[in-house]
Amino acid sequence: MKNLSIDSLHIGYKRKTVATNLNAMANSGELTCLIGANGTGKSTLLKTIAGFIPPLGGSIKIGDSECHGLNRKVMARTIGVVLSPGNQSLYGNLSVYDTVATGRMPYTGLWHTLGDEDKRAIDDALKATGAEKLKDRFIDELSDGERQRVMTAKVLTQETPVIIMDEPTAFLDYPGRLALMRLSRELAHKKEKVVIISTHDIELAMRMADRIWMIDSHSQIRCGAPQEMENDEELINFISEKE
Repeated sequence: MKNLSIDSLHIGYKRKTVATNLNAMANSGELTCLIGANGTGKSTLLKTIAGFIPPLGGSIKIGDSECHGLNRKVMARTIGVVLSPGNQSLYGNLSVYDTVATGRMPYTGLWHTLGDEDKRAIDDALKATGAEKLKDRFIDELSDGERQRVMTAKVLTQETPVIIMDEPTAFLDYPGRLALMRLSRELAHKKEKVVIISTHDIELAMRMADRIWMIDSHSQIRCGAPQEMENDEELINFISEKE
């Protein structure tokens, strides 16, 4: 079991600092939901943790190991990422099976030939996400909810200790959002993974998450179990502004 921690983390871009001195912990075996107003840096934080953009300072660790500076192959075995439905167009001409199979690329060598272990990982991921019956269809034929199941299966084949989902429930109806949250919670609990999801659905986050990360009006992360956060003044104000 390895937890993910950020310590004195500064995030942003070369010409713009988004937030500084961020500190938080996401535990293995728990679903962590990241919430906060638009523009507070949720996506920037997740992209920094995932290694898409470098931190401006501070550290990101899984267990005792620093993540920043890992090569791409090692990073792909460490952190899996599921993007929102609007960012998945590049898989449109692939079948579901072939899309999920791309998650094995960090393990399959130069020619990406699938061995028996890889095929087992793909079949297990399709089964775990309820996407078995979709495997012969193409990504651009799927509904948003079906596509999110497939992208979650792809990340599962990477066998990473950490899974990050950036607004995965965007564009989904309520049953779809609920199903994806339930699946994510189940993956965290049963497979002992760190699962971090950013979402605008505060009610669902408070209901389904084991831990909340909230980026507040001062660009700091407030952390706690949902029941600990219920009376947090910043959260109450944020919910009031959304209503």
